[in-house]
Amino acid sequence: MGAPSKAVVRSLKRSLKQLEKEMKTLEDKLLVLVKQEHQELLTSLKTIPGIGPKTAIMLVVLTGGFDRFTSAAELCSYTGLTPVIRQSGCSARGRPRRSKVGNQKLRKFIIYLRF
Repeated sequence: MGAPSKAVVRSLKRSLKQLEKEMKTLEDKLLVLVKQEHQELLTSLKTIPGIGPKTAIMLVVLTGGFDRFTSAAELCSYTGLTPVIRQSGCSARGRPRRSKVGNQKLRKFIIYLRF
C-alpha cells in the first residue's frame, strides 16, 4: 500500500478542523440554552465529585432536567440501571444483571462515571 497524497491529507485535516469548529459552536449554543433553563440544576450537579460542566449538561439534556421523574426508582428504570433477576421456579437461578431497558446513551454515560 502506498502513502496517501499530501493533498488528500491536507484536505482531510481541513475538514477535521472545520468539523471540530462546528462542534465547538454547537456545544457553546447548547450550554447557553441549558443554562437559561436549568442553571440551578447545573450548579448542583457540578458539586458532585467527578461531574464537570459537560457531564452535568449531558445529564440535564438526556433526562429533560429530571422533570419527568417523580422518584429515584423512575429515574433508575429510565436509565436501565435497575437489576434484573432471572430465575425459573426455585431451581434455576441466573446471575442478576442490569436491565437493558431505558435510554442507552444515558446508561452508558452513567456507567462511565462510576468511580
